Amino acid sequence: APPLAHLPTRRIEPINLGFVAFGSTLFAVAGNPTPSRVAVIVVGCAVAAIVYAGFLVAIGSLAFFSGRSESGELGFHAITLLASYPVDVFAGPAKALLYTLVPAAFVSTVPARLVDDLDPWLALSALAMAATFAAAGVLAFRLGVRRYASGSGWTRA
Repeated sequence: APPLAHLPTRRIEPINLGFVAFGSTLFAVAGNPTPSRVAVIVVGCAVAAIVYAGFLVAIGSLAFFSGRSESGELGFHAITLLASYPVDVFAGPAKALLYTLVPAAFVSTVPARLVDDLDPWLALSALAMAATFAAAGVLAFRLGVRRYASGSGWTRA
């Protein structure tokens, strides 16, 4: 299997599966589930996961080019922290950042808004962002792996 396909499955932790179960139960009890709302939340969660993973892979792949791995940690903390706030708290350039470079809005706010009000343009923009960040993550990883040189002293022998 290609290395990028293997990496996401290495970090699955049982507590995260508990979060999925809790969120599903909460939606079933308090989210007024209808077949269309269930479909929107399933697709919305998939889109959010793709945006999140694509962003983290793209940012983490910067380590191939810089030789330092702090970019992945910084990207993880940035998107996780910013996704925990409603986008309406931000304005101007900060809000634009949440919809573009650090796509935190597409990880939290956009999927939630789509469940309440299925706006076709917002749905299409979410799908486009998922495709964009998935492609960016794959491209950055592939380019980085091509460029990678081991830091081991044994390769110089």
